[in-house]
Amino acid sequence: MRIFPERAREWGVPLGKGFLLIAAGMLLIGVGAFAWKAWMLERWPRAEGVVLSARVERSSIDDQTTCSAVYSVQYSVRGKNFTTETGGHIFSGDCAGAEADAKAAPGHKVVTLYDEDNPRGAHVNPGFNMEFFLVSFILSILSLAFAAVGLATWKLGLWMDRRGIELP
Repeated sequence: MRIFPERAREWGVPLGKGFLLIAAGMLLIGVGAFAWKAWMLERWPRAEGVVLSARVERSSIDDQTTCSAVYSVQYSVRGKNFTTETGGHIFSGDCAGAEADAKAAPGHKVVTLYDEDNPRGAHVNPGFNMEFFLVSFILSILSLAFAAVGLATWKLGLWMDRRGIELP
């Protein structure tokens, strides 16, 4: 009894090339996202903001609780006040630390980066850090994983073709 269909070994090379194509697409999107964020960092104006309040969000998976602080920040653009929320993206097992950060945050001054055409869309504490470039980072890691699988599949397919090895 066969596990794979006949001539399945012939799928190795095209499948590997497909994975590499997907990896290249992800990397291209990640580079585009990085360029967009870098352009925003360079071109968008900054305003001083103040943390109005903070709260801790909790998530429980398999009886393990993780926490993340979420901050409400107020900033002013051309005399008009706006409010945005930031944080809540990176969860940690240190809930006591997140609660202490949230408790100490109100009143702290922060930098906001905003779009002049739409000042409601602001980024708090922008810079070359993980939170600001999170999409680019994740896509780069995924791209590396797809490229590794694609290259391994391609090479394995070539090796099986040269030796005439059939899958069971």
